[in-house]
Amino acid sequence: MKNNLICFLDKGSPPTHSFVDGILASHFPIESNATVLLFVSKDKKALGKPYRYLNAICLPVLYQRRGLGRILNFPLVFYLTLRYVRKSNATGRGLTVFVRNDPVFLSAVSALKLFYKFLVFQSSFPHEEYSGGAFKKFIARKLINLASPKVDSILGVSPAGVERIRKLVPQALKSAYIPLLPDEEFQLQSTAGMYVHAPLIFIYIGTHERGRGLDVVLKGIAAAVDAGLQAKFVFLGGAKHDIDQLLIEPDVEDLVSKEVLSFIGKVDRKEVPGYLQRSDVGLCLIPPAPVYYEASPTKLAEYMGSGLAVLANYGIPLQEQFVKESGSGILCDFDVLSISNSLMAISQSDIKSMKERSVVYSGSDMNYCNYIPVLKDLCGFD
Repeated sequence: MKNNLICFLDKGSPPTHSFVDGILASHFPIESNATVLLFVSKDKKALGKPYRYLNAICLPVLYQRRGLGRILNFPLVFYLTLRYVRKSNATGRGLTVFVRNDPVFLSAVSALKLFYKFLVFQSSFPHEEYSGGAFKKFIARKLINLASPKVDSILGVSPAGVERIRKLVPQALKSAYIPLLPDEEFQLQSTAGMYVHAPLIFIYIGTHERGRGLDVVLKGIAAAVDAGLQAKFVFLGGAKHDIDQLLIEPDVEDLVSKEVLSFIGKVDRKEVPGYLQRSDVGLCLIPPAPVYYEASPTKLAEYMGSGLAVLANYGIPLQEQFVKESGSGILCDFDVLSISNSLMAISQSDIKSMKERSVVYSGSDMNYCNYIPVLKDLCGFD
């Protein structure tokens, strides 16, 4: 039977995202024989007109998820769900509703649960614990708790994430995780022609905000360079004011002046694969704080898919799993000494073999197609 899957996403237009592009809007509509509709926030460039997005249909009709828009989304999502309940019933199609992260969306669709087949709730981050003030977090938890008896399936991005969601939605019959995996442009198909630069080129991609602990990482780099490490470091994705704050440290300024360290800043995403191809080792060093514990390390997946060896840290379970299973790099503690020692250790390792193992593991285990049966089961599609 043909199915309808309507998705209320906490995204703008277009809804560019690893999970959306990698499976939900690309392979899943074909493999599940379903019509997939993506409801996202509207903006000045997308004023409600539907358009094809990969193999799905995107409808930018929701209000911006802030201020009054959050409240207005409740009746709007309720109306849209009711509309597609009626359409599905009229055409004899099964209907599953998918909500990503937003408690207001979840509460609105749960009010109509008697009239459709399955409700899936994906929570990719503990917003109810770390986003906004105390009142906002209280409301988020309350809305999820009220809707939880109507949720059939829960979806996380890591096993730790599923454990957290299970506490919020204990009645759900099904649960699973789908990690955030590399997009196709970040996934090499072969290890042919792979080589190692001399000196080694390390790359870090991501925010440079204070909470990411880059001061610790940079001190580790400085210590390794002082100990004789011959390498270049490229840092990509930082905002100017965050880079300026990091440059206050004399060690960092010294690394830049010696052309050991380069801050590139923010670049168009289309340029990122080029930087990765010109690098050898990806740095996935994330402070092991509770807020990051259940993270699915997207950058680690992109490094490995692009054929890089990786230096990552303990304290992020899924990150540890990927590195240990693949043999593509080294794990360290998140402190200056351990980072410094591990930089030295990986520079003396067989980088070419690590890079090759990254490509092989990424191609076999970091592929969204592997998770199509998981998503079909969560959605109640036979």
